[in-house]
Amino acid sequence: MTPAPWSDLRLRIASAAIMTPLGLAAIWAGGAVWLVVLAFLGGIVAYEWIRLSHGATSAATGVGYVLLACVSLALLRLAPTGFGDVLFLMLVVWAGDIGAYLTGRQLGGPRLAPAISPGKTWSGAAGGLAFSILAGLAVAAGFGNPRPFHAGLIGAALALVAQAGDLLESGLKRWSGAKDSGGLIPGHGGLLDRVDGLLAAAPAGLVIRLLAGQGGYLWA
Repeated sequence: MTPAPWSDLRLRIASAAIMTPLGLAAIWAGGAVWLVVLAFLGGIVAYEWIRLSHGATSAATGVGYVLLACVSLALLRLAPTGFGDVLFLMLVVWAGDIGAYLTGRQLGGPRLAPAISPGKTWSGAAGGLAFSILAGLAVAAGFGNPRPFHAGLIGAALALVAQAGDLLESGLKRWSGAKDSGGLIPGHGGLLDRVDGLLAAAPAGLVIRLLAGQGGYLWA
């Protein structure tokens, strides 16, 4: 029997209600707290990647990929505008995940990449992109530096990179024959399932931050 399209919604909401405040608190704290959180969560994600890997090369590549994302997030938070920059990045990615889930489940339609992830649809990808742009605009406006064109454009770019990261992790699970990367988070699977888009978007965010130069937010 095919599960109902919203059967895991309550678990997802409950998990998000716990994880989101903790994540925001760590971003706000910055400093040693942020570094410890990154090291702890990065270790879990790397372990889950290794479990899905076949051979040392795949495992080492995954560990390097996770390490690059963690270093990117650490460096982003160190900037004078670090809180706003990391918040922008995280909310753009989270909003994209939520938008893809809601619109994909509601609208359905043609599959985005059936050979990699049969559950993902073009409608979900479009919805995720729209939610990410709106989240970027909201964060930028909240910091009193809206620059709507820049915020929307950078939000869209990060959303597309995050979606590519999501597909990369889906391909890894498909290759390993696993449905989820683990069972750590009810309704979501493993931690890698939850941060797959962020792993790809974090280095991209750091590059944008470096190109933006000093004195302005990532989206400026």
